[in-house]
Formats: sequence, C-alpha cells, structure tokens
Amino acid sequence: MDVMEIHARNFSTSEDTIVGSIYVQCQEYCFPQRDWVDLPEKILVWWLGNVSSLLLREDAEVELIFAEGPYFLWIDFLEYPDHLRIRFCRDHTKRQILETVQCGTGEFVRSLFAACEVLDEYARSHGLVIDRDFNSNKRQLIKVMNSIDLFRAR
Repeated sequence: MDVMEIHARNFSTSEDTIVGSIYVQCQEYCFPQRDWVDLPEKILVWWLGNVSSLLLREDAEVELIFAEGPYFLWIDFLEYPDHLRIRFCRDHTKRQILETVQCGTGEFVRSLFAACEVLDEYARSHGLVIDRDFNSNKRQLIKVMNSIDLFRAR
C-alpha cells in the first residue's frame, strides 16, 4: 500500500471565501501539484460527502474533484472496506489517468479529516463561519466509519 496524505495549508480569505493550497501527496508524487491553489472549503465539503457515499456503497466509484482545473481523484475499492484504488486524473470526459496508487481506506480518511481540521482551525482563529455542509458531511462520515468499523484492529 502507498502512503498518502492530503495537504491543506497557506490559507487566506477573499470576500468570505477561503483560498489556499490543497493537494494530495503519495510518496514524492503531488497531485495536481505541490501547493495547488484552490478553494479548500468547497473541495473538502464535496470530498467528505463523496467518500461517505463510497463507504456506504451507494456508489461503486466516486470522483473527488478540484474546483479549479480539470483534475480529480477517481476512487473505488480494491477490497471493501479496507483498500482503495486511487487514480489521479485530468479531463472528466476522457478520464485521462496520470498515476494510480493503492491506499488503506482508514489512512485516506484520516488524512481527509486532518486536512479538515487544519481548515477548521484556520476558520475559527479568523472568526470565519464554515459552510454548514462541511460539518454536516464530517459528522456523516464519522457515522459511516463507525458503522463499518473502519478503524478496527487488524
């Protein structure tokens, strides 16, 4: 399994919108690129909801999109619920795959939550109100993880 981390950092605020760096790193590979500037609050709201749908098996695969550019992660299970296949893609119509990795589901979800916590802390420290769907989707994903016992001892 590959080691994966979702980075969210270097935030600033423009007209009540949080702008910052958000990207996925697997070993030395950074997608879409190191310090990709985008809309992390919007992206994380989408990703939280889509990962919940995948874990609940409402969808066999999901796309985790970036707000800027043609980039997205195309994710499905290698083995439910423990192992994910993650394809780094561009171009939604052709699904041009740039790289494919395998990752533990728990590791991926923990990294997603860590990125959410960094964003949440930034918002709190700057007196900003996070999109209500952000917290709602986080709570939903926690319920899903608990229902499938995602972090059980192996």
